[in-house]
Amino acid sequence: LAACFLSHLKKIDKEGAVYPRLRYLLVDNQEAVLEAAKAHPDLAEHKTQVESLCANVEDLGTVKDGTVDRIFCNELWNDLPTKLMLRKGGEIEEEYLRPNLSESKHEAIADWSGFVRAFEAKDIQVLKGFPSFLEDIVWEREYRKTEWKAVPYRKTISEFLKKIDEEVLIPVNLGAFAVMKEAKRVLASDAIGFSSFDAGTDDLTVLNDPEKPCYGQFGGQYSFMVNFALVETVAKHQGIPAITIESQREFVGRSLGTNVLSLMDLLATYPSVGFLAWGAGPLDYQHNPLAERILSEPV
Repeated sequence: LAACFLSHLKKIDKEGAVYPRLRYLLVDNQEAVLEAAKAHPDLAEHKTQVESLCANVEDLGTVKDGTVDRIFCNELWNDLPTKLMLRKGGEIEEEYLRPNLSESKHEAIADWSGFVRAFEAKDIQVLKGFPSFLEDIVWEREYRKTEWKAVPYRKTISEFLKKIDEEVLIPVNLGAFAVMKEAKRVLASDAIGFSSFDAGTDDLTVLNDPEKPCYGQFGGQYSFMVNFALVETVAKHQGIPAITIESQREFVGRSLGTNVLSLMDLLATYPSVGFLAWGAGPLDYQHNPLAERILSEPV
Protein backbone atom coordinates (compact mmCIF):
# COMPACT_ATOMS: atom_id res chain seq x y z
CA LEU A 1 0.00 0.00 0.00
CA ALA A 2 2.78 2.42 0.89
CA ALA A 3 4.67 1.63 -2.32
CA CYS A 4 1.58 2.09 -4.49
CA PHE A 5 0.78 5.40 -2.83
CA LEU A 6 4.32 6.76 -3.08
CA SER A 7 4.90 5.59 -6.65
CA HIS A 8 1.64 7.17 -7.81
CA LEU A 9 2.37 10.43 -5.99
CA LYS A 10 5.87 10.59 -7.44
CA LYS A 11 4.47 10.06 -10.94
CA ILE A 12 1.84 12.81 -10.77
CA ASP A 13 4.01 15.29 -8.84
CA LYS A 14 5.81 16.42 -11.99
CA GLU A 15 6.97 19.71 -10.48
CA GLY A 16 8.40 18.02 -7.36
CA ALA A 17 6.28 20.19 -5.09
CA VAL A 18 5.10 17.47 -2.70
CA TYR A 19 6.94 14.15 -3.02
CA PRO A 20 10.42 15.36 -1.91
CA ARG A 21 8.91 16.85 1.27
CA LEU A 22 6.81 13.81 2.15
CA ARG A 23 7.44 11.69 5.23
CA TYR A 24 5.60 8.36 5.11
CA LEU A 25 5.49 6.67 8.52
CA LEU A 26 4.85 2.93 8.80
CA VAL A 27 3.35 2.00 12.20
CA ASP A 28 3.07 -1.45 13.75
CA ASN A 29 3.56 -2.86 17.23
CA GLN A 30 5.89 -5.60 15.95
CA GLU A 31 9.41 -4.59 14.89
CA ALA A 32 9.77 -7.71 12.71
CA VAL A 33 6.68 -6.70 10.72
CA LEU A 34 8.10 -3.22 10.12
CA GLU A 35 11.46 -4.60 9.00
CA ALA A 36 9.75 -6.94 6.57
CA ALA A 37 7.64 -4.10 5.19
CA LYS A 38 10.63 -1.81 4.69
CA ALA A 39 12.41 -4.62 2.85
CA HIS A 40 9.65 -4.82 0.22
CA PRO A 41 11.34 -4.34 -3.19
CA ASP A 42 8.74 -1.82 -4.39
CA LEU A 43 9.73 0.52 -1.54
CA ALA A 44 13.39 0.56 -2.55
CA GLU A 45 13.07 3.78 -4.61
CA HIS A 46 11.28 5.53 -1.74
CA LYS A 47 13.69 4.82 1.13
CA THR A 48 14.39 8.51 1.75
CA GLN A 49 10.67 9.18 2.26
CA VAL A 50 9.85 6.16 4.47
CA GLU A 51 10.29 5.87 8.23
CA SER A 52 8.85 3.44 10.78
CA LEU A 53 7.49 3.61 14.30
CA CYS A 54 7.10 0.56 16.55
CA ALA A 55 4.09 1.46 18.68
CA ASN A 56 0.47 0.67 19.37
CA VAL A 57 -1.70 2.75 17.08
CA GLU A 58 -3.92 3.69 20.04
CA ASP A 59 -0.97 5.54 21.62
CA LEU A 60 1.38 7.32 19.22
CA GLY A 61 3.15 9.18 22.00
CA THR A 62 6.17 10.28 19.93
CA VAL A 63 4.02 11.83 17.19
CA LYS A 64 3.32 15.49 17.95
CA ASP A 65 -0.17 16.99 17.94
CA GLY A 66 -1.43 18.26 14.60
CA THR A 67 1.54 17.05 12.51
CA VAL A 68 -0.08 14.39 10.29
CA ASP A 69 -1.91 15.02 7.03
CA ARG A 70 -3.25 11.56 6.12
CA ILE A 71 -3.73 8.23 7.92
CA PHE A 72 -4.46 4.89 6.27
CA CYS A 73 -5.53 2.02 8.52
CA ASN A 74 -6.06 -1.35 6.84
CA GLU A 75 -7.77 -4.35 8.49
CA LEU A 76 -6.71 -3.34 11.98
CA TRP A 77 -9.83 -2.43 13.93
CA ASN A 78 -11.19 -5.99 13.88
CA ASP A 79 -8.03 -7.20 15.68
CA LEU A 80 -8.08 -4.55 18.42
CA PRO A 81 -9.67 -4.93 21.89
CA THR A 82 -13.41 -5.45 21.58
CA LYS A 83 -16.15 -6.22 24.08
CA LEU A 84 -19.34 -8.10 23.27
CA MET A 85 -22.28 -6.52 25.07
CA LEU A 86 -26.03 -7.03 25.38
CA ARG A 87 -29.03 -5.69 27.29
CA LYS A 88 -30.71 -8.02 29.74
CA GLY A 89 -33.34 -7.12 32.32
CA GLY A 90 -32.38 -3.47 32.46
CA GLU A 91 -28.66 -4.25 32.84
CA ILE A 92 -25.81 -4.30 30.33
CA GLU A 93 -23.73 -7.46 30.35
CA GLU A 94 -20.59 -8.69 28.61
CA GLU A 95 -19.80 -12.06 27.14
CA TYR A 96 -16.71 -13.82 28.45
CA LEU A 97 -15.04 -16.94 27.10
CA ARG A 98 -13.79 -19.24 29.84
CA PRO A 99 -11.45 -22.16 29.01
CA ASN A 100 -12.24 -25.59 30.42
CA LEU A 101 -11.23 -29.18 29.66
CA SER A 102 -13.22 -32.28 28.87
CA GLU A 103 -13.96 -34.66 31.73
CA SER A 104 -11.59 -37.32 30.39
CA LYS A 105 -8.70 -34.85 30.11
CA HIS A 106 -9.46 -33.53 33.60
CA GLU A 107 -9.05 -37.05 34.98
CA ALA A 108 -5.72 -37.43 33.14
CA ILE A 109 -4.21 -34.43 35.00
CA ALA A 110 -3.30 -35.55 38.53
CA ASP A 111 -2.23 -32.14 39.89
CA TRP A 112 -5.21 -30.08 38.76
CA SER A 113 -4.55 -27.06 40.99
CA GLY A 114 -0.91 -26.97 39.82
CA PHE A 115 -2.08 -27.15 36.22
CA VAL A 116 -4.50 -24.24 36.70
CA ARG A 117 -1.79 -22.10 38.34
CA ALA A 118 0.62 -22.78 35.48
CA PHE A 119 -2.07 -22.09 32.89
CA GLU A 120 -3.03 -18.76 34.46
CA ALA A 121 0.65 -17.80 34.78
CA LYS A 122 1.30 -18.88 31.15
CA ASP A 123 4.23 -20.93 32.43
CA ILE A 124 5.11 -22.89 29.30
CA GLN A 125 7.88 -24.92 30.90
CA VAL A 126 5.63 -26.21 33.70
CA LEU A 127 2.75 -26.89 31.27
CA LYS A 128 5.03 -29.08 29.17
CA GLY A 129 5.11 -31.51 32.10
CA PHE A 130 1.35 -32.12 31.89
CA PRO A 131 -0.46 -34.27 29.33
CA SER A 132 -1.15 -32.55 26.00
CA PHE A 133 -4.34 -30.48 26.39
CA LEU A 134 -4.56 -27.72 23.76
CA GLU A 135 -6.75 -29.81 21.44
CA ASP A 136 -9.13 -30.57 24.32
CA ILE A 137 -9.88 -27.01 25.47
CA VAL A 138 -13.60 -26.29 25.61
CA TRP A 139 -14.52 -22.60 25.52
CA GLU A 140 -17.51 -21.90 27.74
CA ARG A 141 -19.50 -18.68 27.52
CA GLU A 142 -20.61 -16.73 30.54
CA TYR A 143 -22.14 -13.30 31.03
CA ARG A 144 -21.26 -10.70 33.65
CA LYS A 145 -22.52 -7.23 34.43
CA THR A 146 -20.34 -4.62 32.74
CA GLU A 147 -17.73 -2.90 34.90
CA TRP A 148 -18.00 0.61 33.51
CA LYS A 149 -14.85 1.88 35.22
CA ALA A 150 -12.85 0.12 32.50
CA VAL A 151 -15.16 1.12 29.63
CA PRO A 152 -15.25 4.67 28.17
CA TYR A 153 -18.29 6.27 26.51
CA ARG A 154 -20.76 4.63 28.89
CA LYS A 155 -23.69 6.89 27.99
CA THR A 156 -23.07 6.62 24.24
CA ILE A 157 -22.86 2.83 24.35
CA SER A 158 -25.89 2.51 26.62
CA GLU A 159 -28.01 4.70 24.34
CA PHE A 160 -26.92 2.74 21.29
CA LEU A 161 -27.86 -0.57 22.90
CA LYS A 162 -31.45 0.70 23.25
CA LYS A 163 -31.68 0.31 19.46
CA ILE A 164 -30.85 -3.39 19.81
CA ASP A 165 -33.23 -6.08 21.07
CA GLU A 166 -32.60 -7.57 24.50
CA GLU A 167 -30.07 -10.43 24.72
CA VAL A 168 -28.66 -9.70 21.25
CA LEU A 169 -24.87 -9.41 21.33
CA ILE A 170 -23.15 -6.56 19.52
CA PRO A 171 -19.43 -5.73 19.19
CA VAL A 172 -18.20 -2.67 21.06
CA ASN A 173 -14.87 -1.92 19.37
CA LEU A 174 -13.00 -0.12 22.15
CA GLY A 175 -9.69 -0.31 20.27
CA ALA A 176 -11.23 1.44 17.27
CA PHE A 177 -12.57 4.20 19.53
CA ALA A 178 -9.07 4.72 20.97
CA VAL A 179 -7.54 4.85 17.48
CA MET A 180 -9.97 7.55 16.38
CA LYS A 181 -9.23 9.62 19.46
CA GLU A 182 -5.48 9.38 18.82
CA ALA A 183 -5.95 10.12 15.12
CA LYS A 184 -7.87 13.28 15.99
CA ARG A 185 -4.94 14.38 18.18
CA VAL A 186 -2.19 13.90 15.60
CA LEU A 187 -4.05 15.11 12.49
CA ALA A 188 -3.48 18.70 11.40
CA SER A 189 -6.47 21.06 11.37
CA ASP A 190 -6.42 21.09 7.55
CA ALA A 191 -5.55 17.39 7.17
CA ILE A 192 -7.08 15.24 4.45
CA GLY A 193 -8.11 12.87 7.24
CA PHE A 194 -8.23 9.28 8.43
CA SER A 195 -9.41 6.22 6.49
CA SER A 196 -10.00 2.79 7.98
CA PHE A 197 -10.70 -0.21 5.77
CA ASP A 198 -12.19 -3.09 7.73
CA ALA A 199 -14.81 -5.85 7.90
CA GLY A 200 -18.06 -4.96 9.60
CA THR A 201 -21.47 -3.36 9.18
CA ASP A 202 -23.41 -0.18 9.92
CA ASP A 203 -26.75 -1.88 9.21
CA LEU A 204 -28.90 -2.03 12.35
CA THR A 205 -30.88 -4.90 10.84
CA VAL A 206 -27.71 -6.97 10.67
CA LEU A 207 -26.58 -5.87 14.14
CA ASN A 208 -29.98 -6.82 15.52
CA ASP A 209 -29.71 -10.35 14.13
CA PRO A 210 -28.97 -12.77 17.02
CA GLU A 211 -27.43 -15.25 14.55
CA LYS A 212 -24.82 -12.88 13.13
CA PRO A 213 -21.16 -13.89 13.64
CA CYS A 214 -19.69 -11.28 16.01
CA TYR A 215 -16.22 -12.82 15.90
CA GLY A 216 -14.16 -15.66 14.52
CA GLN A 217 -10.77 -17.22 15.05
CA PHE A 218 -8.25 -16.95 12.24
CA GLY A 219 -4.74 -18.33 12.58
CA GLY A 220 -5.15 -18.57 16.35
CA GLN A 221 -6.17 -14.91 16.70
CA TYR A 222 -9.67 -13.64 17.42
CA SER A 223 -11.06 -11.19 14.90
CA PHE A 224 -14.21 -9.15 15.61
CA MET A 225 -16.88 -7.62 13.42
CA VAL A 226 -16.54 -3.84 13.35
CA ASN A 227 -19.71 -2.11 14.51
CA PHE A 228 -19.46 0.89 12.20
CA ALA A 229 -22.79 2.29 13.38
CA LEU A 230 -21.49 2.57 16.94
CA VAL A 231 -18.07 3.74 15.72
CA GLU A 232 -19.80 6.61 13.92
CA THR A 233 -21.77 7.52 17.06
CA VAL A 234 -18.60 7.56 19.19
CA ALA A 235 -16.77 9.60 16.54
CA LYS A 236 -19.45 12.28 16.80
CA HIS A 237 -19.10 12.18 20.59
CA GLN A 238 -15.35 12.75 20.17
CA GLY A 239 -16.04 15.86 18.12
CA ILE A 240 -14.88 14.50 14.77
CA PRO A 241 -16.55 16.92 12.32
CA ALA A 242 -17.15 14.73 9.26
CA ILE A 243 -17.69 10.96 9.02
CA THR A 244 -18.44 8.93 5.91
CA ILE A 245 -19.14 5.19 5.83
CA GLU A 246 -18.92 3.42 2.48
CA SER A 247 -19.22 -0.19 1.47
CA GLN A 248 -16.25 -1.68 -0.35
CA ARG A 249 -18.26 -1.69 -3.57
CA GLU A 250 -19.17 2.00 -3.23
CA PHE A 251 -15.60 3.01 -2.35
CA VAL A 252 -14.00 1.12 -5.26
CA GLY A 253 -16.63 2.36 -7.69
CA ARG A 254 -16.17 5.97 -6.61
CA SER A 255 -12.38 5.69 -6.78
CA LEU A 256 -12.46 4.18 -10.27
CA GLY A 257 -15.32 6.34 -11.51
CA THR A 258 -17.43 3.37 -12.58
CA ASN A 259 -20.01 0.89 -11.35
CA VAL A 260 -18.64 -2.24 -9.73
CA LEU A 261 -20.16 -5.41 -8.38
CA SER A 262 -18.57 -7.63 -5.73
CA LEU A 263 -18.69 -11.41 -5.94
CA MET A 264 -20.92 -11.49 -2.84
CA ASP A 265 -23.34 -9.04 -4.48
CA LEU A 266 -23.37 -11.18 -7.59
CA LEU A 267 -24.17 -14.36 -5.70
CA ALA A 268 -26.83 -12.63 -3.62
CA THR A 269 -28.54 -11.30 -6.74
CA TYR A 270 -28.04 -14.32 -8.98
CA PRO A 271 -27.63 -17.40 -6.75
CA SER A 272 -27.86 -19.65 -9.81
CA VAL A 273 -24.56 -18.23 -11.06
CA GLY A 274 -22.88 -19.60 -7.95
CA PHE A 275 -24.22 -23.03 -8.81
CA LEU A 276 -22.97 -22.73 -12.36
CA ALA A 277 -19.58 -21.39 -11.35
CA TRP A 278 -18.79 -24.10 -8.80
CA GLY A 279 -21.14 -26.91 -9.74
CA ALA A 280 -20.61 -27.23 -13.48
CA GLY A 281 -17.95 -27.17 -16.16
CA PRO A 282 -17.04 -24.06 -18.21
CA LEU A 283 -18.96 -25.30 -21.26
CA ASP A 284 -22.23 -24.91 -19.39
CA TYR A 285 -21.91 -21.15 -19.63
CA GLN A 286 -22.22 -21.21 -23.40
CA HIS A 287 -25.91 -22.10 -23.32
CA ASN A 288 -27.02 -20.06 -20.32
CA PRO A 289 -28.19 -16.60 -21.46
CA LEU A 290 -28.21 -15.17 -17.90
CA ALA A 291 -24.67 -16.34 -17.19
CA GLU A 292 -23.50 -15.09 -20.60
CA ARG A 293 -24.97 -11.62 -19.95
CA ILE A 294 -23.48 -11.35 -16.45
CA LEU A 295 -20.05 -12.62 -17.45
CA SER A 296 -19.86 -10.33 -20.49
CA GLU A 297 -20.62 -7.18 -18.49
CA PRO A 298 -17.71 -5.31 -16.84
CA VAL A 299 -17.73 -5.56 -13.04
